[in-house]
Formats: sequence, C-alpha cells, structure tokens
Amino acid sequence: MPSKEMPRLLFWGTCLAVAIGAGGCGRPETPVSTGNREKILHYGIGSEPTELDPHVVTGLGEGKIIPALFDPLVTLDPDTLQPAPALAERWEVSADGLTWTFHLRAGARWTNGEAVTAQDCVDSWRRVLTPSLAADYAYLFYLIRGAEAYHKGRTADFSTVGLAAHDARTFTVTLAQPTPYFPLLLINPPFRPVNVRAIAAHGDPARRGNPWTKPGRIVSNGPFELRAWSPNQHVVVANDGSINVGNHVALNGAAQLNRVLKAKAAGGEGGHGHEGHVH
Repeated sequence: MPSKEMPRLLFWGTCLAVAIGAGGCGRPETPVSTGNREKILHYGIGSEPTELDPHVVTGLGEGKIIPALFDPLVTLDPDTLQPAPALAERWEVSADGLTWTFHLRAGARWTNGEAVTAQDCVDSWRRVLTPSLAADYAYLFYLIRGAEAYHKGRTADFSTVGLAAHDARTFTVTLAQPTPYFPLLLINPPFRPVNVRAIAAHGDPARRGNPWTKPGRIVSNGPFELRAWSPNQHVVVANDGSINVGNHVALNGAAQLNRVLKAKAAGGEGGHGHEGHVH
C-alpha cells in the first residue's frame, strides 16, 4: 500500500508547489503573472482617450493616463492624504492667505531635455485661461486674482492676472480671496504645466486640434514618456532611465493591450526598480 500511495502524494505535492510558484500545472502564464515576473504594471483605462492634453481632457480614461505623463506641482501623501511635494519641492502662503509661493525642485526637466521653469507654469496657466482654447475647467482658475476677467475677455492684459515667475524656480500665485484648499486643486490635470514652446512647434498652442500629443511629438515632464498610442487598442508609456523622476516610481519598458495602460518597472528583467508612486 505505501508503495502505491506515495507516488500519488508526491505528484500532488509537486503540482501544488508548481501551482504556487508558477501559476499551475500545465497552465499558460496569465497577464498578471507575466506582469509580476517582468515587473510590468498594466491597468485598464476603460475607454479610448480622446486627447492627452491635460488642459482640455475631461474623460476618466484620459485622467488615468495624464498622471503618468505630466507632473503636478503638488501631490497627495499616500498615507496622510495631505498635500505633498511633487514638481514643487516646497511652498509657503502669506499671512493674509492670498499669495502662494512655490519653489520648483532642482533637476526637473522636460523629455526634450529642457529645464522645467517657473515661467513654464505661468505660460501653462495662461494657456488654460486663453479663451480660444475653450478649456472646460478654466473656471477652476477663477479663484486667482484677475483670472476670470481675462478668461471671459473683459481684459487682454495678462499682467492683471495674479501669476508671476520671479526666477527660474520660484512661481507665485495671488488669489482673489483666501483659499486654504488651493494646493489640493493643483493635482487636477488643468493645473499641470506643459511645455508651451514645444506645443507651438506644431501649431497654435491655444487652439484645439494641435497634434502635439502624438507619440514622437509630445513633450512631457512626468515619470513616463508616451511611446505609442494606437486608437482603440493600446497606450504605451515607458521610462528608459533618461527621465529624471525624483522620488517617483521609475519605469523602463512598454506594454500593449486593448484599452490598457501598461508600464514596466525600471531595470526590466533582472533589473532593480525604484520604488515610489505616480501622482
């Protein structure tokens, strides 16, 4: 009896070990196990993105991709859910609660190699407020002094808007009234800086339909770079190590699945990724 039962027990024990270690006896590798093995992060975006311009997107699908491509000034601490540094390494508010001063982190760069500057922040927000862009969420900027009047065309003088770049890394915002939750608004896509100079290379930066967000054209500053966008099939983002991501998760690789955003952890197979998070 022992001689007949022992092989059976060994077989099932071996199969259980294989199932635990490799996803099951004789079963093909699942996307999840492949992702774990190759350090590929992938998740569904739900619907085909209509645009990857953070200043005009409104859909949930686009909202899942934008954080991979564009850094906000401020993010949320994953433990406390309080405002935490991102593109801005620190900030302070005046005693009257009206003037917010943001100090950009050193080394922040666009994917074309240019430094991200305070003037980029001013130019980006001016773009959102330019009436011809017809940005759906421009009204979120109305808490900034003079922003509503500029956006509604009551004045063409942008100097009346409470935005200023004092040097390459110091950006100030003057509000119309105290708004304690102001840093939390900056996480939203419309507040994320873009490289207006790079957009202008493909057409009017304040007009819809500018093809600047296509792969090979888009200039971004987030932890990932857009590598491919096949309509109704997949969006591919990657970081080959050339992007300075600070304390973000570093990505190195690509992915493809229908309506899925995927990314590969730095180092690839046998590599060592940098732990962190995407804003």
